[in-house]
Amino acid sequence: MKVCVKCFKDTDIIERIKRINHKDVCDIHNEIDYIFDTNSDIGLKDDFENLLSVYEEDVDEKYKNSVHLTNTFSSLEKDWNIFAINAEEIQKFLTALFNNNFPVASITIIPQLESKSERCNRSILGNHSWKDFCKDIKYHNRFYNNYFRPDIFLKFLEWTKIIIKAGTIFYRSRIDHENKRKNYQSGDMKIPPKNLVSAGRLNSTGIGVLYLSSNKSLTIDEIRPAVGDVVVTGKFTLKKDLEIVDLTKLDNISVFGSSMDPEFLIDYQINRDILNSICEDMRKPSGSQYNSLDYLPTQYISDVIKSQYSGIKYGSAMTSKENQDYNLVVFDDKDVEVDISHLSFNKISSVNYNPIKI
Repeated sequence: MKVCVKCFKDTDIIERIKRINHKDVCDIHNEIDYIFDTNSDIGLKDDFENLLSVYEEDVDEKYKNSVHLTNTFSSLEKDWNIFAINAEEIQKFLTALFNNNFPVASITIIPQLESKSERCNRSILGNHSWKDFCKDIKYHNRFYNNYFRPDIFLKFLEWTKIIIKAGTIFYRSRIDHENKRKNYQSGDMKIPPKNLVSAGRLNSTGIGVLYLSSNKSLTIDEIRPAVGDVVVTGKFTLKKDLEIVDLTKLDNISVFGSSMDPEFLIDYQINRDILNSICEDMRKPSGSQYNSLDYLPTQYISDVIKSQYSGIKYGSAMTSKENQDYNLVVFDDKDVEVDISHLSFNKISSVNYNPIKI
């Protein structure tokens, strides 16, 4: 059977299929693309055996009334972010991959999901949900929150860390309220003095971080200027390689990465909803109804990341999820250099809104 890169969401599988460098007609999409041929190509069978090892057949019907008892192929469709095809097509592919000798039953369970105590011990938030955590940190216990377990969270960040190379260019804009124009110094474009630092998505009041974007226009969209405002934009260059966390990957961790052992796969399945919720909050637009309390959960996440890494890459609420432009928070602005001699000034002539019915 021939399946193409469009059959998958998993980034690791997609890149491996592209490296095979074999184009043909996909049996599912009926289009020519990079394909994996189960009759001749190798390299996926062992990975799927590893993943399927976390499933068990309910031989003694111990879990017959459990909500976690599932059709294996439906679970592979919905629970792992691997496939972009439906359960029936997944079954056809895996049946061909394993040469009609599929290693697990069609109805299975991941036993660890059934155990409340085990789920609690392996969850970032114990027995709590992301909504529980957000409510608690906003209204009950802000500075000693015992819901969140950074040690477990940091394990997942290992799979999202990347290096951004020295010399990479970013941009930052601010509204020129003071009409300073030619009087700007480098410090005016970097982190403000502590007494002027207001709360943001990834920083608390008084704790400055540097918000940058990969796209010049995106920096202007992010600060939401009004018609008539003058916006100043600066170009920033990384002075050294930075090891950062790419939060755009947090809800799409490849389950086929190197050394992805079964125990980690179970941890990932237990925490997947929490990881997805964190990503959703990172991209959530901050409209006029927002206040500083709404940023507390993501500020907490930022502080955890700051303990180990130099910055955070995250998607923008001003672009689609598929857009390649992104935002970057740098915790120490000594890691970047701004070209103060080439600032650009733009007066906002119009603002475009795209309302959608809710």
